[in-house]
Amino acid sequence: MLTDMNASATVVGKELIVILDIDECNMTDINGSLPCEHGQCINLPGSSLCNCSGTGYRGLRCESDIDECLEDAMTCKNNASCTNLDGDFMCNCTLGYEGKTCDVANCSYDQCLNGGSCDIDAQNKWYCECPPFVEGFQCESPGPCVIGPCQNNATCSQKDSEYNCTCVTGWEGKNCTEDIDECERYAPCQNNATCDNLDGSYQCQCVPGFTDFNCSTNIDECESSPCLNDGQCVDQINSYQCNCTNTGYEGPMCETDIDECLAKPCQNGGSCYNSPGSYNCTCTIDYIGTTCEIPNPCLDDYCQNGGTCDYVLDEGTGNATAICLCEEPWEGPQCEFTSIPVKKEEDNTLAIILGAVFGGLIVIILIGWHPLDPRVAWPVVARVCQLAKRACRNPTSEPQVNVALAVGLTVGFVVAALIVVLIVLLVIFKEKRATRGTYSPSRQETIGSRVELGNVLKQPPMERLI
Repeated sequence: MLTDMNASATVVGKELIVILDIDECNMTDINGSLPCEHGQCINLPGSSLCNCSGTGYRGLRCESDIDECLEDAMTCKNNASCTNLDGDFMCNCTLGYEGKTCDVANCSYDQCLNGGSCDIDAQNKWYCECPPFVEGFQCESPGPCVIGPCQNNATCSQKDSEYNCTCVTGWEGKNCTEDIDECERYAPCQNNATCDNLDGSYQCQCVPGFTDFNCSTNIDECESSPCLNDGQCVDQINSYQCNCTNTGYEGPMCETDIDECLAKPCQNGGSCYNSPGSYNCTCTIDYIGTTCEIPNPCLDDYCQNGGTCDYVLDEGTGNATAICLCEEPWEGPQCEFTSIPVKKEEDNTLAIILGAVFGGLIVIILIGWHPLDPRVAWPVVARVCQLAKRACRNPTSEPQVNVALAVGLTVGFVVAALIVVLIVLLVIFKEKRATRGTYSPSRQETIGSRVELGNVLKQPPMERLI
């Protein structure tokens, strides 16, 4: 009986021809071996084929073992060693790698030494990041600075097996273990301060009045503004002094008011009034200025025709110049002229006084020479005698004329009348000269030496074109 056969039939003429194909893949040889020792057998018409792929063998029947270790030197990656096996191979991976061909990096093997840290790069290679002063692929070589030979915060640097210590201030020596005595070597403390050496440093004990590490800065006692009332503070060593000049105060801190009036600064009869830090002079009408030292230029009715007198003070020379503020329509330096005619008022004062004087004189003469009954004139005569403090006889019998009394009263009254008339004439003459100009001291106290030029300088009258 035939098994594992593939049959096919074809008709040739009147004959039926049957073709039988034997499946060699299932046939064994005399040794009982199949056609393919390894791999996959593929039946073909009249034959068979062995596919050896992935078996580790080759040959017609996949009977020969392939030595992968010899075929490809890179079969095992990352320096792994290769061992050939029957139809296979085995890679002995180096530290930190795994997988069939040792191509997978793994940091879980503690391959980094001396505190180094493991990491994997983009090429799937592991590497170690070593701490300072440690070298080698696996941080296996600690340098001399690892053991910390440099002391007192010094900085260690190394090259190969040698190291160097860079000391901080205050230390010296190979390993920075020797203290520097700054007080003896440098004398850093200033301004008579005391220097105390310390380990790696020093300390200055400053005398009063100085500060900072080396006692080089003078403490400014004026920083707290101890001087009062605008006194100027002058800093000194561990102290200060207040300059109270021109403040009106005295004392260590300019705290006491000076009574300037004790020195009698007001001149020419001015009255002094002390005030905090200053004083004021109240001048008489004849003087002006801070200490009443300047004659008042506005005296003697300087401004005429109702003008108001003011003055300008020259601080350089100390002189005062009178300025007149004129009333309309007067103008000029002393308001003495005008381009507009002004009707002057008539002054009847003298006529009234003279009329009264001469009227009184006539009454006295009539009383003193009255020829009638003395009882008519006696009351008047008795009052006159009383004022004159003289004893007068009372006529009782007949009318008499007291000639001496009448003449004396008449002459006295005439002399008094002449004196009054003379005084009135002088006053009227003075008024005519000044034409009623005014000066206001109270106004001067408030406005000082300011002058309103608009009232002093007036525009000239417009010219008339004929």
